[in-house]
Amino acid sequence: ADARDLEAVAFSFLGGVSWSQFSFVNTSMSRTQYYRLLRPLIRQIKLLNDEIEEKIIERIRSEKLSLKIASNGAWSNRGFRSKQHTYILRIEDVTDCNGEKVEGFPSILTSTILQKEHSLQTEKFGKKIVVPGNFTGSSRSMEVAALRLALQKIQPILTQITTWCTDEDAAISKVFAEFPDTVNINFKCYILFCRYCISWYK
Repeated sequence: ADARDLEAVAFSFLGGVSWSQFSFVNTSMSRTQYYRLLRPLIRQIKLLNDEIEEKIIERIRSEKLSLKIASNGAWSNRGFRSKQHTYILRIEDVTDCNGEKVEGFPSILTSTILQKEHSLQTEKFGKKIVVPGNFTGSSRSMEVAALRLALQKIQPILTQITTWCTDEDAAISKVFAEFPDTVNINFKCYILFCRYCISWYK
């Protein structure tokens, strides 16, 4: 692939630009080519993201830092026919053993993305492109599954989380109950305002 095409696809993806928006300014690239270039890019971005997350978790564990975090999930579209779900764990506050605030951490602790296998229609001959997935359950159950995976990721530092801001949902509470190390976490309910999660700590 042309390096310039690869760069264009990478910048559009990282900037949250959809194929429809991309096609308005780049008329020389077909939808098929766009997704062919996007697949290996996503794999590399995920590998880099996983490596960064592991380093953050290891630093928190080794330095015995305390955390306040907030979490929430979002579907790619409304309703329960969504093909993708993203669950974010956000770092709200980090302190050392003396209660002093520790700077230098990113705002996101982990991001977990689930996607169902689905197909896209191409321009020529009605051909379909199959987009692979990593989830086979219902769209409604995606948030619970993503939270479970997130908890598995941060298992080494669960006992270092003092406060967790999340929604009050019976299914969410059941997932937390599967992880004994969450028993001493002080859970708070978040306030939804204009689709953004605002943490509330006392």
